[in-house]
Amino acid sequence: MAGLKTIIERRMPRLYARLIDFRDRMAPDYGEKELALVPILAEADADAYDIGANHGAYTAPMLQAAGRVVAFEPNPTMGKVLKTRFARELREGRLVLMPMALGDAEGEAVLHVPEAGSGLASMKEEAVRSVSTPGMLHIAVAVRRLDDLKSEIGRGRRVGFVKIDVEGFEGTALRGAVETLKTHQPSLLIEAEERHTPGTLAELQALLGPIGYRGLYLLDGRLHDMTGFDIARLQDRSALNAEGTRRLPDRVYVNNFIFVARPEPLARLEAAYGPVVSA
Repeated sequence: MAGLKTIIERRMPRLYARLIDFRDRMAPDYGEKELALVPILAEADADAYDIGANHGAYTAPMLQAAGRVVAFEPNPTMGKVLKTRFARELREGRLVLMPMALGDAEGEAVLHVPEAGSGLASMKEEAVRSVSTPGMLHIAVAVRRLDDLKSEIGRGRRVGFVKIDVEGFEGTALRGAVETLKTHQPSLLIEAEERHTPGTLAELQALLGPIGYRGLYLLDGRLHDMTGFDIARLQDRSALNAEGTRRLPDRVYVNNFIFVARPEPLARLEAAYGPVVSA
């Protein structure tokens, strides 16, 4: 049976939006520690893209730090949450909501949303199979290439920061965004987990390294080079709760990776966290 959170999320998305917003305001430390990276990586004179926005945990700080935010979210229920939570920002044009998934080809695909929560929803069914329940939703959604959306989200606008959280679909989304990345060299914050897609960390480095990106991650308050990342130690599934949605207290689990291609964001990161620890 679905938990209360899931019931409210699916049946009362507007109420869910208000509850989530209240929680984030009252308990700003509740979310991922990587939220602190947003004001460092986002740029006030450039756009920021939130790819896989869900209920807007990253959208909110991005709106504070970037010139404008474009949020991509294919789940229509989460779209209602975002419209309620950020109604003013949408009216003012500081937020643009794109109800679609991003991939490497235009078309339609199925979004699989497990009962354990929309935060685990994925375009790849195998990525959510471990949390599959009778309450799994399968939603047909539009898929577009980011490189094809210039006229719809602002041709000529500079992109300074991109956050990607698409549960195993990271490589596919990036392959449809290569020209955008080459042109703007935005800093990237990508959630990636081997449990969803084995080999995904190597794929990210193979895609981004040749176009000038360096991969980093945070551990014990320090920046580390992604080369030589110890998957067995730093992405041990036993460090997460049963649903796979949160890290257990006093356990280590690293699933957010920073990619930078310009010296300025790297300098800001090192000013905050110290020099990068080499592999």
